[in-house]
Amino acid sequence: GKFQELVSDEKIVMQWRYKSWPEGHHSTATITLDQQDDRTQLTLTQTGIPEEDFERTKEGWKQYYWENMKQTFFWGMKYF
Repeated sequence: GKFQELVSDEKIVMQWRYKSWPEGHHSTATITLDQQDDRTQLTLTQTGIPEEDFERTKEGWKQYYWENMKQTFFWGMKYF
């Protein structure tokens, strides 16, 4: 991917794609961080995903990112 915007302690915006997507087609993934009293809420939004790859993309985030973060930091998390 390619970073489009980085705001320290607040937001990451990047272009993201699977290699199998048509050449030049990227989605936009935005991660926002919201510091609360006893935790940080991380929110992911992603636009531009081809309809046929929505479920694969959703499961990829779970498998390769959220589950690994959960195992690393030992916290309960809610997603989707």
